Amino acid sequence: MSHEICHSHDLWDNLRRTIRDMLSADYETGHEWLVEALAASYSNVNNFLFYPESDDAIHANMLFEAEKKRLAKFTGDVLEDLVIEQIQKTNTTDNGGFNFYIDRAGWYTLAPKEQE
Repeated sequence: MSHEICHSHDLWDNLRRTIRDMLSADYETGHEWLVEALAASYSNVNNFLFYPESDDAIHANMLFEAEKKRLAKFTGDVLEDLVIEQIQKTNTTDNGGFNFYIDRAGWYTLAPKEQE
């Protein structure tokens, strides 16, 4: 079960710090994960995992691949802003409120870093 997001301004700072740490630890891997998460969110490709031959799934996969190519050109800073914007649009967390959905289905989530 999922819940609506209702957190403080500090939470968004912590989510941004999580993304920056992900990119600083291994930029290429972090960048690739953010691109894939956003592309999946924009294309809704995960909605069709159980119906891979349907016309909707084929269209979603084509859109997913196109989005990955488009998003791969963006810098980490731009991807950070897009991920935060997408989390705000999705406005959903898991039961404990610890993982924030990037896509509507919750396949890609982000957990904020603890405050230091």
